[in-house]
Amino acid sequence: RCGLRRLLHRKDIGKLTAFLMREEAANTFMLGNLLYYGVEDDPRILRCGDYWGYFNGDELIGVVAFFNNSQCMAYYTDNSVMRPICDEIMANPVRLVLGSEQCVRPMAPLLRGVPGRMVIRRQLFMEYSRDAAPAGPLPALEYEDAKHMVGNRAVQDFIMRCMKEGFGYSISRGTVKRILREKTEFEPYLLAKAGGKYVAQAHIQTRTPGFSQIGGVCTLPEERHRGYARAVVLEMMSRIARDGGRKACLVVNEDNAGARRLYDSLGYREAGRLMLIDYL
Repeated sequence: RCGLRRLLHRKDIGKLTAFLMREEAANTFMLGNLLYYGVEDDPRILRCGDYWGYFNGDELIGVVAFFNNSQCMAYYTDNSVMRPICDEIMANPVRLVLGSEQCVRPMAPLLRGVPGRMVIRRQLFMEYSRDAAPAGPLPALEYEDAKHMVGNRAVQDFIMRCMKEGFGYSISRGTVKRILREKTEFEPYLLAKAGGKYVAQAHIQTRTPGFSQIGGVCTLPEERHRGYARAVVLEMMSRIARDGGRKACLVVNEDNAGARRLYDSLGYREAGRLMLIDYL
């Protein structure tokens, strides 16, 4: 049924937005990038890229986006476009492929031709489901927004260490600066300090009409088990609560038992399933 594949342009934003909103939870990353940076690629911006649309007549039935941070995101509502989307992915250099489990799982066997060792990570999309954050004693922390401290080397060092020790990714100072500069006014990047030193972080990864998505939650290994992660997530949630009625949400790896216990205790409940293909 796939009759047309073409690069999407500014005139397509309304149709693309409506298409992605069919499953807003599954498409938060792509939708957030679209709403703040549009579909016209700017190679200087990590969260910009090319959006390819797949059509049946005038009906949009699939989209794949390639961002300048080597991430690829896909969503489709008609299985006839799955193989063409996979062919497009294999023709482009990518590090990560992300989407709903329903979309990405059947793509995985077709994507084994992408260079790199394929690691598949199942992820849970979790929404905050209580009317108020749970009460309880919290450590006394100070909070700074790193996006206002782009040139601070201590901030850069801390974020680089969190990315490496918390998520297994090595990034450069230049990449840290680009990440922080691309944060919108609605996307704080909170660093928590205790005793004058940085101990934990969390930030808004993306923001859509219905959600503000918390990500990057990390406490340095030597600072763990002191309630810092819980405190920084609650601080972020309090800021989201003031942001136009959007729901707090987050994504966690299915096999990360410790993080899941934390988020369960804070009132988050599974609301969808994602799948990430990581080419190491």
